[in-house]
Amino acid sequence: MTGVQTCALPICFPVTIEYDTEMYYIIKENNKNMKNKSTGRDYKSDYAKFQSSEKAKKDRAARNKARRKLEREGRVSKGDGKDVDHKDGNPRNNSSKNLKVMHKSKNRAKK
Repeated sequence: MTGVQTCALPICFPVTIEYDTEMYYIIKENNKNMKNKSTGRDYKSDYAKFQSSEKAKKDRAARNKARRKLEREGRVSKGDGKDVDHKDGNPRNNSSKNLKVMHKSKNRAKK
């Protein structure tokens, strides 16, 4: 199912997002921000706050680099359900002693 859905109400936009064959509509509330109707999250605002800073970009690049390093070594592969854990919590420390492979649910549950 793809396409553009519109409605007569002024709060709807002719935009749809397809995810697992279900369509979710982005709505604008009080002319302030865009929120996803299914989750209620404002993804554009989340990106601006958290993911677009220089520090976040460098941390993400370092995490990707660590993953690629372990893929070359054969310790992880795409779709294996594993994450690369940084033992000291610093994503920029990609030394072999600091990297550990663990199941993604365990790694993401760590605090």
